[in-house]
Amino acid sequence: MKIDVVNFIISQKTEIKKNIYFITGNERTLMDAVKDKVVNDYKSKNNIVVEKIKNLSLFKNDIGLFEEKKIYIINEPVSLEEKDLDRLGDFEDIFIFFYENSPKTNFLKKLLKNHKGSLLFECYELSKDDKVRILNNWVKTTSTNLSDDVYWALIDLLDNRFAFLNKELNKLDKLKIKIIDIDVINKIISKNNIMGEKIFFEILQ
Repeated sequence: MKIDVVNFIISQKTEIKKNIYFITGNERTLMDAVKDKVVNDYKSKNNIVVEKIKNLSLFKNDIGLFEEKKIYIINEPVSLEEKDLDRLGDFEDIFIFFYENSPKTNFLKKLLKNHKGSLLFECYELSKDDKVRILNNWVKTTSTNLSDDVYWALIDLLDNRFAFLNKELNKLDKLKIKIIDIDVINKIISKNNIMGEKIFFEILQ
């Protein structure tokens, strides 16, 4: 089943009921954010160990005395069949297939998209609509007031890569300014990252 990545990231409550995740795309920072959220959600609720393995052939179903389950992060694309996914679904362990886009991943995406026991996350640079949803969520959670002009200026200036966008919003949040104007936006969110960081710390002082 394919998941809306932005909704997944901004959601405060994550009900994860599958044990197979396929995280792919070409926006590595968004891929990392999805992976971290999945891992942290499980770790917050379970006695769990994270293990990175090169491919599925290295998986061993060894549960220690004090370990309920493991999260396996698998980084090498391999050929899988539906029967392989069905077999993994019988385990308590969590399997995260974490591959950037390549010709080898096309078949896997199709297979996992249609598999009822799997979740597919395709991570690409953020669209304008994606940034609108993220900014709306940030405004709501931080109780920040933005005029229409400032709001759309932010949409234009915020980075299309999730980690950089998130960093820029965090900088604005740290200012503890409930009403942000265009002047602040232009100073803090600079296309020149070095200058933007310098101005940010000057404002904090």
